[in-house]
Formats: sequence, C-alpha cells, structure tokens
Amino acid sequence: MKFYSICFFLLALISITACKTDEQTNWDVDVLAPLAKSKLTIANIISDSLIQTNSDHSISVAYNDTVFSLNFDSIFQMPDTTINTYFKSPIITLVQPGQQFFAKTDKVKLKIPDVLLSNVEALSGKIKFYIRSSINEKTKFIYEIPRALKNGSSLKITKYIPACKNGVPGETYGEIDVSGYNFDLTGEFFNSANTLMANTKVYNDSSSNAVNISTNDSIKFFVTFDNVVPNYAKGYFGMQSQASGVKSSNFDIFKNIISGSIDLSGINLSVSIVNYLGVDAKLILQSLISNNTNTGHSVPLNSAIINKHINISRAKSNGVNANGVEPSILKLDIEALAAKLFIENLPNQLKYNLNIFMNPLGNISGGNDFIYYGKGFMVILKFNMPLSFSSNALTIADTANFTYNAKTFDNINGGKLNVIAYNTFPIKAKLTMKLLDENKNIIENINLPQIIEAASNANYSNDLIPNKSILPILINADRLANFRKTKYIAFSASFTSMPQNQQITIYDNHYLELKLSADFSYNVNN
Repeated sequence: MKFYSICFFLLALISITACKTDEQTNWDVDVLAPLAKSKLTIANIISDSLIQTNSDHSISVAYNDTVFSLNFDSIFQMPDTTINTYFKSPIITLVQPGQQFFAKTDKVKLKIPDVLLSNVEALSGKIKFYIRSSINEKTKFIYEIPRALKNGSSLKITKYIPACKNGVPGETYGEIDVSGYNFDLTGEFFNSANTLMANTKVYNDSSSNAVNISTNDSIKFFVTFDNVVPNYAKGYFGMQSQASGVKSSNFDIFKNIISGSIDLSGINLSVSIVNYLGVDAKLILQSLISNNTNTGHSVPLNSAIINKHINISRAKSNGVNANGVEPSILKLDIEALAAKLFIENLPNQLKYNLNIFMNPLGNISGGNDFIYYGKGFMVILKFNMPLSFSSNALTIADTANFTYNAKTFDNINGGKLNVIAYNTFPIKAKLTMKLLDENKNIIENINLPQIIEAASNANYSNDLIPNKSILPILINADRLANFRKTKYIAFSASFTSMPQNQQITIYDNHYLELKLSADFSYNVNN
C-alpha cells in the first residue's frame, strides 16, 4: 500500500483526473460542496413581520399587538330559553274545518343577568319546536313573534299536526334558523327590557272534518331558543366589572435571541386602549411586566400609567352595521427610561393584571349602550425602535442540514474541518456548533475559541466587503464518529460590541455567512 496525501477543500471546485506512480491508478472524485452552510441575517434577530426598512436602508422594529381583549360574550350571553304552552278545552266544543279554536299571547322574559336589552339582532342560532296533539283531526299550528323582523317580515312558524289515531297523539317537530332576525325586546307596551311577545294560534285544518274537542283533548307545544349568538345588541349593559387577574401573553419578537443583552439607542413605547363598545369604561392597569423566561429576569413597567384610573369614552355608531362603528382610542406614551428598561430585558412573555369597569357612572346613555359581534375592548402594546444598539454576547442561532458523504469521511488519515465565516455585520462574533441527530438531539457541543472579526461596514453600502475568518475544528476518532451520526448542525453566533458601549446600526443587507468545509488527508490503495 502507498499513501498519497490529497487535500479536499469544499469551497473550491477541485477536479482530480489522475494520479501517477510507477503504475497509473485512476479513481473518481465528486466535486465537493459545503458539508453545511448557514446565513444569519436580520430575520435571525427579529421576526420578519416586524422589520421596517428605512429610506437609508437602516432597520427599525415596529410592534403592534393586543395584550388583552374583552369580547362580546364576556359582557353577556343570550340564554337558551324554552316556552311551554298548553291548550285544554274547558268544555266540549264542535270545531268546523278552518276554524280557529285556540289563541294565546306569551310574554317571554329572557333571564340575562345585569343587562337590560331593548334590541338584539341574531348572528346565528335556532328555534326548535315540538308539538303534540290528542285531537282526532289534522290541525294547523302558527307561532309568530311579530316584532322579530327580517327583510320586513316577522318570524313565523306554520306547522300541521297529524290527527290522533287509535289513541296515539299526533306529533311534529323541527327547527328554523333565526340568523338575521332583529328582535324587539321592549315588551307589550315598548317600555320594558329583555322581553319578547309571541303569539300562538291553532286551527282545525281546512281539509279536516268538523271535530268535537272534549275536555280530555289537549295540545302541548314547546318552543326553545337554542344557542342564539347576537350580531348586535342595544340596551343598558349595567355597571359590570371585569378583573383579569395575573395573566400572561406570548411576546415573540425576540424569540430568535437565545441569550445576551442589548443597550438600545432609543425606543418609543405606548399603550393604546381601543374601545369598540358603545359603553363608557374605566381601566386600572395594576401591573405590566416584561418577563424573560430564558434568564428568569422580570422588569415591571415603572410608569405613571400603572394603577392610574383611566377613563375611556364609548364608541360611536352610525346604527347600520359593525363597519359603521368609530372606536374610542386613547394612547398613553410610556416614559423613555421605563420603556428602554422594559424592552432591553428581551422579554418572551408579558404579564399583566388589570380591571375594567363598564358604565362607571351608571345608565347615562339612557339605554343606548350597544355592542357588535367581533368588536370589543382591547389593550394594545405598540413600540418602534431603530435597530441601533450595543450588545454583550447577544446570541442568535440557525440550524442547517448536514451532508454526510462517505467519500469525504471514510479512509481519513488526518486533517481538520474549517468553518469559513463571511461577516458583514460591524460587530465581532464567537461561534458555537451543536451536532444533532435525526431527532435533533445533541450529539456534541463544539465551542470555537476564535473570533469572527467585524466588517468595516459602519455605514450602508451596496457593495459590502465581508470580513473572512477561518475557524478550524480538529478531528479525532471520537469527533469523526459523531460527525458520521450527524444530520443537522445548529450554529450559534454570539455578538459583542467592542468597545462594549459602542452603538452600531444594522442595515437591511447585513449578514453572517457560515460554511463548513473539510481539509482531510486520505489513505488510497494502488
């Protein structure tokens, strides 16, 4: 056996056509590609959806999201309501074909706690009915809510009940969709609330014979309002209060940042209260906390808005539909230092505790509170910050596929792997690698002590000149075995400003490109 030392570099295209000794030996070698490659950009620092590019190509981060919302069903819900009506003749009565023999008007009181409604438009829901008759002829049943209107027509159910045969009562049942119906709930004299009027009429069908209705005959009917969801409601919603308790919401703007700290050059932070309800309200924000679960560090917002009684006006409506609602919006700016400390904690979670009081002054609208489905009360956190900062070990990561090639890793006599880094960020970095198996379990951590040097691109340029750094990885038998099991490599880059308080500006074309290549010598047989 003779040994020939051959170096393969994965970043260059090397084609070997032949090697000659006393006897010519030929073999085929593939053109080698990087074993793994990654490109860390702005999107690895901040989520793409939050990035704004300024006219000078610098980057700003714009965040606007709801921390808390109060929805329609938190204020009231329409209860399922069943109306039972019973007919029994006090005397024996002869009823002719087509003749009405029963009529009744029901005053139906809806049990809605703390809320007095005068008008409701249904978004969805059903009326279910069941009718049972012991009369020996076919009868006609009409149930009508005259002040429930859709396209100018009242809600009406007309059903025919089969005759009682051989002592077996006639039965019928069914349901109708009430979506789009507008229900007047002001009662018989238009001066009540939560009250609808319903009429029931029963006839001997015109196709039936004359029939004697005895004192033993009866008709029972049950009408149920089932799962009615309002699209619109009007009335007085009461002096309700809602306490959130200590709650948390995800804050994923910095989800790509694993560790480290930043010192921001500036930030504009505000809390906006948006009220789409036709209800006056008062808000007390007891606490708002920036929580970083990775570090275990929390920063309460130290602002004048905390524990302040904040009055919010009601929304306005053109009375047509939800699109005609003009919300009441109150913007509360946060003091600069409080905002800076709150965001520099790099939170991945916000904790809050607040109380909302509706109609704190009572029924000052005279029963003209309103609400539309899908429109509610929101507390929104907004901020805008330029991506200009100093950093200390600010760490971001990316996971790349690893290409195992037997021709690269078999018959190795010696050598190393190189991470070749092309850095256009104006900031130095240190790199770590995690070798991962097919389930992304860690096989080995590799810490690279060398520094990836900063680029000299302090200002924006179309022609970036990356700073090239080569970081060698020594290979031994154990590490080689680990690479043979590797399916993915997680690269983590840790950026630190030098000097540490120096502010840098990030531009939209900055990147750190990493390529893993092999520099091996091999044993080759003649």
